[in-house]
Amino acid sequence: MPEHEIAFRIDEPVVAIGAAALLLWLCSERLLQLFGFHQPKAERREPVWWYCWHALVFYGALVFSLLDAAMWHWTNVGPALGSVRWVGVSLAAAGIVIRLVSRLALGKQFSPHVQTTPQHRLITTGIYRSIRHPAYLGYFCLLVGIPLCFGSVAGFACGLAAVAAILYRIRIEEAALAAWFPDEYPRYQARTHRLIPGLW
Repeated sequence: MPEHEIAFRIDEPVVAIGAAALLLWLCSERLLQLFGFHQPKAERREPVWWYCWHALVFYGALVFSLLDAAMWHWTNVGPALGSVRWVGVSLAAAGIVIRLVSRLALGKQFSPHVQTTPQHRLITTGIYRSIRHPAYLGYFCLLVGIPLCFGSVAGFACGLAAVAAILYRIRIEEAALAAWFPDEYPRYQARTHRLIPGLW
């Protein structure tokens, strides 16, 4: 087989599952966008370094991991760690569900940028009843779970590096929400956790 030809090895179904999870996630995000589950486009308010860091971890965790598993095999784990890769299946599945439920709960208030509209209201029901940023939790599960499915060590490291981008985004979002909802948001913060129910 030519070296440039992408072909998954049939003895590694976990790789195919990871690829299917990646495709399902990207398609679901696109469909939500097409059906109007987002705010109107706004100007970017985050610093340029944040977008660069986010792009690095996103493409490193997903695109590099896929190519690493399918063609390059530069940083793939060996057979001894093969069973660990099935943990990625659970994380990817959980990430898709959490992300989808979160975005449906937000509806047209979802935005890739920190912004608000006159119709903006604080969502505190459903999945947002106990944690304030479930969409980021689902996103992180996907960025870690999919590289695990592919068995890419470098991709997994990129997924873990997403923590810095997510924590920064949470900090500026919470500051903005506290300004937009000065009475309601502090009460909501007092009874919820950021990402992990009962922990943080």
